[in-house]
Amino acid sequence: MNIREAEDQLFSEWKKKYIDESFVIDGCPTPEVYLQEKRKVVFVLKDGNLGNPNFADSFENRTYNQRYELEHEPTLWWETIAKWCYFLNNNSDSWDCAENTIKDESSIRKLLSHHCIIQLKKTWGGGSVRNTTLAQVVVNDKAEIITQLSIYQPHFIVACGNGEHLAAVFDCKNSDKMKTSTGVGYWKVKLENHDCFLVDYCHPSIRVGTKIKGIVAKGLSFAILEIEQLVGAKNE
Repeated sequence: MNIREAEDQLFSEWKKKYIDESFVIDGCPTPEVYLQEKRKVVFVLKDGNLGNPNFADSFENRTYNQRYELEHEPTLWWETIAKWCYFLNNNSDSWDCAENTIKDESSIRKLLSHHCIIQLKKTWGGGSVRNTTLAQVVVNDKAEIITQLSIYQPHFIVACGNGEHLAAVFDCKNSDKMKTSTGVGYWKVKLENHDCFLVDYCHPSIRVGTKIKGIVAKGLSFAILEIEQLVGAKNE
């Protein structure tokens, strides 16, 4: 079973739990590109900021396909995470290089195609979501979340502002949390088919000044490189 088939099979059952609510289909926008990546990364956001669905519509009309958006017509909101993606494969480049590369929808789409981007909470959201709501998502959807992440066999799962909730998915303990030299926390976690690393990072919408956006974007790539080097040293 390929990635798209596995996703669709999972979602067909998952959304039955939310038949009276809206539902976001997400995951890998371009599986054939993602599978070519030597370092496979999945970004986990909080929930889709899609406004209020029209509950007069049928359930199918209240199902939003984020995969399609990222593959065909990503909005400018995705520009920030596209820059994070840029530095994962071009960590020595400057911030100016990233800004000059990412100029339009096409360049955003191309960069996002190399990775998976999913929402922790699958029902539609607004501009913010309560921590108590995300905590309940972990309780309700723990098995499905692990199954979806396992589909992608990632090397790294990046928790975007929801590290405590993803840590709860994997029953991670604070005592097991490791840190890079810059203080980025991470855990080694087990999926259904292999082990990977859960990186506790900030959300792309974090309110920071333009002067340090480059530091935040490059900070993720440096953290992942350091984890890889530490793992390599331990395995030698």
